[in-house]
Amino acid sequence: MDSMRGVSACIIVLLHVFGAGWITGSTFIARGNLFVDFFFVLSGFVIAASYGERLAQGFPMRSFAFLRLGRLYPLHLAMLVVFAGLVGLREAGVFPADAIAWQMGSHEPGQFVRALLMVENFAPGTSGWNGPSWSIEVELWTYLIAALAFAWLGRSAAIVFAFIAAGAGGAMLLYYMGIKPMPLGLNPYNLLRCLFAFSLGVIAWEGHRRFTGAWLLPRGLTTVLELGLVLLCVLAITFAPTIPLRTGIPFLFTALLLVLAHERGWVSHLLMRRFPVLLGTLSYSIYMTHAAVLLTIAMLAANLGWFDPTIGPVPGSRGTVLERIVADLVAFGMLGVVILVSWCTYRWIERPAREWSRKIVARRDAARAEAIAPTF
Repeated sequence: MDSMRGVSACIIVLLHVFGAGWITGSTFIARGNLFVDFFFVLSGFVIAASYGERLAQGFPMRSFAFLRLGRLYPLHLAMLVVFAGLVGLREAGVFPADAIAWQMGSHEPGQFVRALLMVENFAPGTSGWNGPSWSIEVELWTYLIAALAFAWLGRSAAIVFAFIAAGAGGAMLLYYMGIKPMPLGLNPYNLLRCLFAFSLGVIAWEGHRRFTGAWLLPRGLTTVLELGLVLLCVLAITFAPTIPLRTGIPFLFTALLLVLAHERGWVSHLLMRRFPVLLGTLSYSIYMTHAAVLLTIAMLAANLGWFDPTIGPVPGSRGTVLERIVADLVAFGMLGVVILVSWCTYRWIERPAREWSRKIVARRDAARAEAIAPTF
């Protein structure tokens, strides 16, 4: 299933090329932002599977929060530092200040402080220093809400998440209809979007846990279901005519996740091959680094005179090339650079930070157990 997270991250990278190619200029890629909802659904499924029972049995919420921060924050912080460096080069006149690529984020000092605190997403009408990090911010706050639900309600938490999904989904529809309440001046839309899809993932895990044996199907039929749901997701993303209708796409992602979780069909077996698994491993780094990598490529290409940065965000964007096949080749080449950079950030930032946080929690839990039941 992590492989699907990697595929989704790559689609989002291609979206942010704003390409003119046969593939990168398609409606499917242009709506690639919907794959963020797959991240949320999968997160709900994985958190419920990994921590739901443990939190209900007394696993410290402080340890859970520290592990989640150790997973997300170090790379988030590293990318903020990278963007600060890029903005510094722009202010020094090294990079062109009139490039369209700079419009993809808001690089004000006050916004940087909010980004450090992971609350910039709640300010209405703003985009972040590292644009894609908005989903990481709301996901972190959703983790805390989920931890409270699992710790206080145990297995009954799934019922609460069903109500959360209904409430968040209804509020999103009102938002789409133009009814946009902003309590205390805060923008709740992205948090609602995350809560909605995350809750579907939690409910999916509860169904998977309870009925796995009853849902086992022949491998051939499972393959048909996998292929059918993949095709249905592609068609829905491509042809859903209005935003309210696209609110239903997380339900399709949930159904696809439930089928793939059995790992019995051809699609799930394909996703278990080495390269898709690698993409899944690097998915967080791919998602978090790609905006900075694309911006750097754009600035360097502009300085070398390879493209006009006032026409498109990056080389290969609409208007920057004439041949569609060339646009696709350039876009996939940049995706390859993103994957390479992501391998580096995973190896030297993401994985060491995650291992460090796990060691800290293990040491703390061991000390707590010793205090409760000394071994002397």
